[in-house]
Amino acid sequence: MPTDFRDMAARAKAAHEAKQAGARSTQNEARDARAKYVDAATAILADVVMPLLERAKIDFAAENIDAKIETDFDVKNRSNKDPSVSFQFCGPRRQSDSFQFKCITAFFSSDGKKITASVAKNPLDARPGVSLGEAEPRQAETMISNAIERCLGSYYDVLQKHIDSGTHDR
Repeated sequence: MPTDFRDMAARAKAAHEAKQAGARSTQNEARDARAKYVDAATAILADVVMPLLERAKIDFAAENIDAKIETDFDVKNRSNKDPSVSFQFCGPRRQSDSFQFKCITAFFSSDGKKITASVAKNPLDARPGVSLGEAEPRQAETMISNAIERCLGSYYDVLQKHIDSGTHDR
């Protein structure tokens, strides 16, 4: 019996298409799982961390201490990055050139179940360097407050260095 090359081609094509469909299904499942993970983590940060940081920013502003809050929630396509929020105090603007020094940054991230807090080692670090631990959302306020307090200590240390060196007028 002669070899049926058309049948051979059809079977190879069908096998290839089935393999591609399986790969697409696996990719879709992984993408959906990642989206659920990121959504849960973002919700915890938005519901627990952000209100506390916003309140801190307002309260410190009433004492003439500027702070900035930055969010990084758009991480669905970055598999090695959890959603995060950062909090950083900024010094008073220098009158001569509007320079504003920065202090160490507090970082908060979530895996959808717990909140992790860390701080940078120095004001120039844009990444966490010292872990302050993790807590469940309902128990995270003390940890978050401790991170803010650590940054506040840095604020006054850096401010004093600028005043002592004559590079800041306050």
